[in-house]
Amino acid sequence: MNKSKPTSLFNQIVLLSFFLAIYSEFAIPANKQEAPSPPLLRQESLSFKQMGAYSPLKLRGVDGSQSLPFSVRLDETVTHARLKLGFNYSPALLQELSHLKVLVNEEVIAVLPLPKDKASSGEMRVVDIDPRLITDFNRIRLQLIGHYTLECEDPLHSSLWASISNQSQIELTTRMLTLPTDLALLPAPFFDRRDSRRLELPFVFGAHPSMESLRASGIIASWLGAQASYRGARFSANFDRLPQQHAIIVATNDELPESLRLEKVQGPTLAVISRSDNPAIKYLLVLGRDSNELKLAADALVLGQATLSGQTATIHSVKYDERRAPYDAPNWLPTSRAVRFAELVSNQNELQVNGHLPDTIKVNARLAPDLFTWPTRGVPINLRYRYTPPLVVDESTLSISINNQFIQAFRLTGNQQTGEKNRFSLPLIHDSMAISADEVRIPAFQVGSNNQLQFQFAFGYAKDGKCRADTLDLTRAAIDPDSSIDLTGFPHYTAMPNLAYFANSGYPFTKYADLAETVAILPDSPAEQDVEALLSTLGHLGRSTGLPGIRFRINKASEINESGDADLLVIGSGSANKLLSGWSQALPNIIDGSKRLFKPMIQNDLGLANWFGIDKPDLKLFVGNGSLNTDGSLAAWLGFQSPLKSGRSVIALTASNNDALLSGIDALQDGEQTSKIQGDVAFIRNNSVESFRTSELYYVGSLPWWMVIWYHLSRYPILLSIMGLIAGLILAAWLFSTLQSIAAKRLGK
Repeated sequence: MNKSKPTSLFNQIVLLSFFLAIYSEFAIPANKQEAPSPPLLRQESLSFKQMGAYSPLKLRGVDGSQSLPFSVRLDETVTHARLKLGFNYSPALLQELSHLKVLVNEEVIAVLPLPKDKASSGEMRVVDIDPRLITDFNRIRLQLIGHYTLECEDPLHSSLWASISNQSQIELTTRMLTLPTDLALLPAPFFDRRDSRRLELPFVFGAHPSMESLRASGIIASWLGAQASYRGARFSANFDRLPQQHAIIVATNDELPESLRLEKVQGPTLAVISRSDNPAIKYLLVLGRDSNELKLAADALVLGQATLSGQTATIHSVKYDERRAPYDAPNWLPTSRAVRFAELVSNQNELQVNGHLPDTIKVNARLAPDLFTWPTRGVPINLRYRYTPPLVVDESTLSISINNQFIQAFRLTGNQQTGEKNRFSLPLIHDSMAISADEVRIPAFQVGSNNQLQFQFAFGYAKDGKCRADTLDLTRAAIDPDSSIDLTGFPHYTAMPNLAYFANSGYPFTKYADLAETVAILPDSPAEQDVEALLSTLGHLGRSTGLPGIRFRINKASEINESGDADLLVIGSGSANKLLSGWSQALPNIIDGSKRLFKPMIQNDLGLANWFGIDKPDLKLFVGNGSLNTDGSLAAWLGFQSPLKSGRSVIALTASNNDALLSGIDALQDGEQTSKIQGDVAFIRNNSVESFRTSELYYVGSLPWWMVIWYHLSRYPILLSIMGLIAGLILAAWLFSTLQSIAAKRLGK
């Protein structure tokens, strides 16, 4: 037995050596890539509301129809699709003749019967869609074929209707495709215009990115924000971590992420590479030997991506345009000339409609938020329109609204031949400071946000015979592309701080579309959340202007005094939060970890002193300053005049901790919450926003001296009346004295 143990041990050693030899023969070398994982599948559900139907779709008449768009990303292909359709319809419809047609890209995919016994309870149908019908850009159309009688019928009878729920949805299963690693595809797949969802894209840095690397990434973020437009954009930050999705890597040779094992570059470089374990995932590399080369590479990407091709590009030089003039952002209406409607729509066909109750014609217009509109009644619009002469004049109109608020209506006459012309003034959403001091504590309107002009044609039709042939589909109407909106002569002057300007238009930073007078302030050692907040905010600014911000600067909190004459965007955590604490006299409120310092918050004062403009302590939520400690999370957007330069503004995002910081970005990107960001301080907690006015106003812009005096005096009508009365008495006394003197001289002669 004792001799068998060594023999057994020897046999085990031999077997182990044998297996090691086999492994060394067939094992994959360490420097080779692993086998790619199977292509990824993704399931997506798009409700009709997400596709643009903010209310149920109404189908009316014998041939009512509504359509909605949807798209598929360039790097995905649809493997399975189906439509979950919820709808109600009139119980008066004849079951034998009535049905609902479902079309995808004008191909009929289903014909749904409308049984009378289910009209009261509604229907839910599931319709499979052949994936071969789906392309990059698609349109689903629902058409009601309705009849209520076997005899002659009114084609617009009130019983001919169906309502499609906007909670209906299309479900797509997509497979990720492996695209070529080619710069010519840019900005895809990192931003794909086919994707209607919010852009969510990570940026990857080294373990300790420099301010120069963050500035280069900010330039790219503002460019992508402009590309994303209405979708919105959110940019996360990864320090030396590679995400399992498309990403952008920004670094100098000294800051290359170790997790990627990249070789050092020999100049400003742009490149696209595939992830080793999944070639469908792409990384865009923006690299340079130093900060200057890194900026050159980023600028080349945002200014000259149309000329890029191949997997790698080395940048030699970039030609820069001159610094942009103020208020010349492509997304804003210029004030130097009248703007044609043709410039405000992507396709002039959007200005044409057909039918007796056609769709609303919509024209979007973004105004600079600081337009001074006080001395005028509104923005003049020179409107031209054409239409088929209606048979029933008394019931045919063109109604005009802005942001769903009715403005005016015109009757459509029967003798129209060459197009009607009407000139009218569009009532402005005024700067609330021009209304009254009491009503502007928290501005009630979104000044400078996306405004929408809405033109609704409605045509009456003759019903003088039961079996009369009506040609409802031959009615046409159009707003002439040469119609114009004129902002010339409106100066720029407004009261600050006003967070609504920033939340809706990025003002004051977007006054210059290239962000030439903007300085971003970050903590000395920023965390990933700080960088995400900065990049997402810069994307918000790019979305407002439509241009990349290639001229903004970035400083550490300890270098704040080097910012010079500029508007400051402060991301307030860590050392930046200490900077804000040092500005306590200028700040409306202070959040420092668990510590909260509150200034008095102004409410409306209905006292007589306010009528005269006399300074008097208003009613306050807190008597004096308050302070407390709490362990809850809180974030706030703050607006105040810069302590470094009079007339300059500071917009600061501060929070009790890094995670809470991102809730401020969430509020900025949520349409419902954005409308609540107003005043000079907006608190964000538990997905809700509360805004207040706490500090004195200051004014930016320029006006003629006489208009400045008249404007500010107009805020105090009673005082102005008394001053006018006194001036009248003085004038009357002077005239009386003068006339007496003239009379005395005449009598003396």
